[in-house]
Amino acid sequence: MAETTQDRSEQPTARRKQKARQQGQVPRSRELQSAVVLLVAVLGLRTVGPWMMQRTEERLQLAFQSVETRPLVADAIRPLAMDWMSWTAVTLSPLFVLVVVTAVGAAIAMQGGFVFSPRLANPDLSRIDPLAGAKRLLSSKTGFGLVRDALKVAGVGWVCFVGMREAISVLSAGLDFQLPDLVARADALADSLTLRVALVLLVAGLADYIWQRFQHTKDMRMSKQEVREEVKESEGDPLMKGRIRSRQREMARRRMMDAVPTADVVITNPTHYAVALKYDQGSMAAPKVVAKGQRLIAQRIKQIAIDNDVPLIEDKPLARALYRMAPVGAEIPSELYRAVAEVLGHVYRLKHRNAGPVAASGTPAAANRPGVGGDAR
Repeated sequence: MAETTQDRSEQPTARRKQKARQQGQVPRSRELQSAVVLLVAVLGLRTVGPWMMQRTEERLQLAFQSVETRPLVADAIRPLAMDWMSWTAVTLSPLFVLVVVTAVGAAIAMQGGFVFSPRLANPDLSRIDPLAGAKRLLSSKTGFGLVRDALKVAGVGWVCFVGMREAISVLSAGLDFQLPDLVARADALADSLTLRVALVLLVAGLADYIWQRFQHTKDMRMSKQEVREEVKESEGDPLMKGRIRSRQREMARRRMMDAVPTADVVITNPTHYAVALKYDQGSMAAPKVVAKGQRLIAQRIKQIAIDNDVPLIEDKPLARALYRMAPVGAEIPSELYRAVAEVLGHVYRLKHRNAGPVAASGTPAAANRPGVGGDAR
């Protein structure tokens, strides 16, 4: 049975998010981007506005002076127009650069970094599907957009109403002022009104961005089956991985058993533990554990040792300590040097006396040997 939207209860995985990002599916809010650009433009205009007005006044004065000294003939209009165009470009360039940089930076910041997806450039016929369009009209996204736009228009309208009321009150009270004072007051009121409008649009943009992120995460939710399939794709089938690990353990056990015939001695518990040691005075700094095991593996090690004439020494505390403290392939710990030296010395003496297999029930002073602890089982 196909899984419905209600079945998608799992949060999107990192791999799912990365795939969506590569396809250009990231939360975007054009409302917030436009509001940020407008706010920066208003603040930038308030900062560089006086400088632009000063340059405009100077330019107009030069223009009036040139009219008085030079007649406006056809040959003089073209250089005058080019001069005005270059002046306009230089004057408006700081504000233009500020707006462009803000627009690009806001888009990149809201997307969590630069995103380029050729897939978005491909034509999507589903966008002109009438049924899909009808579904989009009835979706929660459209409903939120309508509510957002209505609140935005109401907020901007209220701010404009309050600003116009303040402007009428201020200007009507200053009818006796000189023209420069009235212009300054009108300029201050216009700055205040545009800044308020920009802040209202910024609040609406932030609300829209939060909604877009929530909707994006909701759309990317996954079902339990999708999560399991993705885990299989990224990490492999758990059953197959279990089989591989089992196979690796079996191969490691086989290599360990193959090393038992090369051991110098096998120390036993006698039934629960078996540890095979090898020591080559010319190439080893200390004896190494070539095999170890418990219960059935211990019995298997002992049987291989008997079949290959490897001496078996029963030393319960030492066997338990070696099993607990020394990994296979590693040298024995320094605190067990003396105990193992006694065992190897005992084995070498027995080998010297008898060329056949050796089986002993213990070594001298095994119970009171320092450095070996633990209860015997």
